[in-house]
Amino acid sequence: MQVKLVQIGNSMGLRLPKSLIKQFSLDKGEIEISIESDGLKIRSVESVPALETWDLLFKNAISNGNEPDTDVFDGIGNEGDDTEWKW
Repeated sequence: MQVKLVQIGNSMGLRLPKSLIKQFSLDKGEIEISIESDGLKIRSVESVPALETWDLLFKNAISNGNEPDTDVFDGIGNEGDDTEWKW
């Protein structure tokens, strides 16, 4: 499906067909737009629980090579870390 960008004030917008809006529940308030490796993903905020959103953001960052720094907590421990914590 192809759609055209339209001028909306100083911005540009997309007109989505009503059938897509209903099919993906985009008419229920806010939507989330995320950047994917091959384009944009648009979905209803209600369809993505908050914790899942964080998980997706971390997975996307890691898959794009932005792995967390493993030594970020080096030097901030205390004496009880080795004796009090049981995993």
